[in-house]
Amino acid sequence: MMRLIMVLIMTLPAPLFASGNTHREVIQGDRGRITLTGKIVAGSCGINMQDRHQTITLPDVAIGQLARGDKSAAAPFSIQLVNCMLLEDAQGTPVFRLGFDGHHQQNQFRVAGEAEGIAIEIVDTAGRIATPGAVFSSGEIDRKAMRLNYLLRVASNHQPFKPGSYHSTIRFNITYY
Repeated sequence: MMRLIMVLIMTLPAPLFASGNTHREVIQGDRGRITLTGKIVAGSCGINMQDRHQTITLPDVAIGQLARGDKSAAAPFSIQLVNCMLLEDAQGTPVFRLGFDGHHQQNQFRVAGEAEGIAIEIVDTAGRIATPGAVFSSGEIDRKAMRLNYLLRVASNHQPFKPGSYHSTIRFNITYY
């Protein structure tokens, strides 16, 4: 069994929406006066503490399987958002951007260790594959549980294969409005 350590780092804007505070600023110039008023209505999102540092064990995979272009069996993982009030678009879909980052080679997450010729892929519930360091769609979220569900799998990185153990660290970030 191989292990993949997922470190979740949530990149969030300052609390745009925390309740109860009103701010008023007056700007005066030579020709008029502008009064700005705003209200913060909710706090920033967090990640369920049990989801912050995950170690995911991927199933063993045969080199022959990868050489044929197949991928390993997928290992599911999820990230649960807490205390989160996401804005919605006109269709009622929560509006946010997310991404995964870490050491990468081309469009795959690189592994370290004895194994060679392999990389990690992250796949969402719609079958889309994450590109390291890029925005990964708005994500499909289980709205009731506020849970983002993904799959990890091993794929060939088109280099010569060498069997052995491996590990990788992948970071997650989310930006919401």
